[in-house]
Amino acid sequence: MYFHIEDVRDVLLKDLLTDEDIEESTQYVNGLAARLKVRQDQIRTPVAYPISQLALFYALMVCARNQSVYIDRNLETQDDAYERKRAIYEKEYQRWESRITAETFTGIEGADSGLDIPLTTRVGRA
Repeated sequence: MYFHIEDVRDVLLKDLLTDEDIEESTQYVNGLAARLKVRQDQIRTPVAYPISQLALFYALMVCARNQSVYIDRNLETQDDAYERKRAIYEKEYQRWESRITAETFTGIEGADSGLDIPLTTRVGRA
């Protein structure tokens, strides 16, 4: 598991998150690491923040998907709170996934690809 259960702040999904949802999230992150050619023994502990966020949002997306009636019926998306949450969490996990590189997993050179470093310059009086 790549995140702490205490990190789940979604009131609607918090008590509905299952071990299966968390396991699916863990398998997804492990698959991402494998695609980036990172072995399990190379993943630093504790994991980097982007990885824990990816795992958290993926687990919440899976949980919302599993609770949604939109899957079983032909309802409009706005009729189902779980489906709306699924869509939000899907965008979030995709955003975090796009920032993760092999270095994010290993901690080598430490940055994720989406890190915005502010420009600094020396300021003085004329």
